[in-house]
Amino acid sequence: MLRCVCSTVITVTLAMGMTYADTRCVKLNAATVCTSSADCYNTSDCAVTCTGVTVNLAGRCSTNSGTENFTTAENLNLGTDNKFCWCAVVHPATSKWVLRYQYSDENNCLKNCARGCRNGFIFDNTDDINFRNTVHANLMG
Repeated sequence: MLRCVCSTVITVTLAMGMTYADTRCVKLNAATVCTSSADCYNTSDCAVTCTGVTVNLAGRCSTNSGTENFTTAENLNLGTDNKFCWCAVVHPATSKWVLRYQYSDENNCLKNCARGCRNGFIFDNTDDINFRNTVHANLMG
């Protein structure tokens, strides 16, 4: 399934005093392999570039469990051992949370979760394709 996700970029030209809107769309599907210049280690947010458009991702650790790369959630639960890494697209569209990995403990999850989300968009193996399929099937805008 091919989805076109669009965002509007506002550019102001001061000399003319006019505002212009530029809409940029990215065609996303499970076959779209993106690029990244950041390793996204030890952070909760990350960005990848897909067909020339920046796609912002969020990685969060939770107690919610499920099947990696297939389980989705609208809300995440926090507890005392948040070792499940969940990923979502936050811009130019939003998606439900998708379970990416289970780490050995909360500390490892916090350090590596956003990187795991990024890796799901920049690598091209079966797990990554399954992850992207789930993300794209759950885009909400």
